Amino acid sequence: MKVLQLVDTLSVGGTERMAVNISNVLSKEGIPNKLLVSRKGGGLQNQIENPNNLFFLNKKNFFDLLAFRRLVKSIKDFKPTVVHAHSSSIYWAVLAKLITKVDFVLIFHDHFGKSEFLKDGDRSVLIKVSKWIDAVIVVNDQLRIWNQQNLNLKKNSIILLNNFPYLAINSSERKTEGELKILHLANFRPQKDHLTFINALNLIKKRNPEIDFKIYFVGLHSNDSYFLEVKKALEEFNLMSHILHLGPSDKVEDFLMDSDIGVLSSTSEGLPVSLLEYGLAQLQIVSTDVGQIRKVLDNGKYGELVPPKSPELFANALLKAFEKAKISQNFAFKSFVEENFGESLFISSYKSFIQSIA
Repeated sequence: MKVLQLVDTLSVGGTERMAVNISNVLSKEGIPNKLLVSRKGGGLQNQIENPNNLFFLNKKNFFDLLAFRRLVKSIKDFKPTVVHAHSSSIYWAVLAKLITKVDFVLIFHDHFGKSEFLKDGDRSVLIKVSKWIDAVIVVNDQLRIWNQQNLNLKKNSIILLNNFPYLAINSSERKTEGELKILHLANFRPQKDHLTFINALNLIKKRNPEIDFKIYFVGLHSNDSYFLEVKKALEEFNLMSHILHLGPSDKVEDFLMDSDIGVLSSTSEGLPVSLLEYGLAQLQIVSTDVGQIRKVLDNGKYGELVPPKSPELFANALLKAFEKAKISQNFAFKSFVEENFGESLFISSYKSFIQSIA
C-alpha cells in the first residue's frame, strides 16, 4: 500500500488539517505516502512530521500545464496504489489517472462544507467525472446520501469515515477562577456565522455584566466584507476589550490549552475537526446542531446543542457552559472522542475500505 494525497493548499482549515493528519498517521503506521499540495503551503505545512513526504506543484490555475506535468511525474515515479484527492483536487486527479495509466485506486474525499444545502443535480462536473472515481470518503450523512444518489458508483464504494484529531495536548489542570476564556476556532466565512456567537455575547454582557470572559477568534480571513462585518459587530457591542486574538494562527494547541470553553456557531458543517480538538483539550462545549455535531456530542451529553441562528438560545447555553467550566474540565468528552474518533479507528477502517475496493 502506497498512498499519494492531493490537496489544494495547506492553509489552516478542516480539509487541509485532515490531509496533514492522514499523512502523519500513515507515516506512523509505516505506510509509504506523499502529500502533494497543488497551489501553496500555509500554516499547516509545519505540522507534517516527515517533511520528505511533502511536495508542491506550484499550480497557478487549472490549466497550468507545468504544474500538471509535475503531478504526472510524481505519480509515475512514486507508483502509488492509492491516490487520495481532497475536495476540488479530484478533477486533476481524474485527468492524471487517464494520462498516466498507472494502476491505482482513486479516492475522492468529500469535505463539502455546505452539505445541508446540497440538492440532487448540484456539482454537475463532479457527477460527469465520477465514472473514473473508484471510491468516495464522506464526512457526514448528508454527503453520503448525496454521493450515493448522484455519482456513478456502487453504494459500497461510498463510505462515511469520521474525521479525527491529531494533536499533542498536555491536558494539565486549568485554573477555575478568574476570567473564563472562550475559543471560537473557525475560518472567517459566512457559514461559520460568527455573528450569532457575537450577538449571544452581547446579550450576556448586557444581562450579566459581572461575568468576566475573554475570547479567542482563531481563523483565516481575507479582510473581506464578512470579516469586516464581524469586526464592526464587535466594535458596536463594545466587545473588543474582551478579544485576546482575532485572526489566523498555526499554534492551535496553545489556544486550546489556554481556553475553558470551545464554541461553534455554524449554519452548516461536516464533521468539524475543531470540535474533536476541543474534546482532546477537555473544553466545555457550546455548538449549533448541524452536520455530524449531534453525533459527536452524543445528543448533547457532552456539550450544549443549539439550533443555528439562535443568539438567545446560544447565550443561555453559554451561561450553562460558564458554570460547568468553573467546576471542572470536560474529561468525559475527551474519553468519548478518543474512543470513537481516534486515529487508530480511522486508519483501520481506511485500510479495510481500500482493500475491499481494490
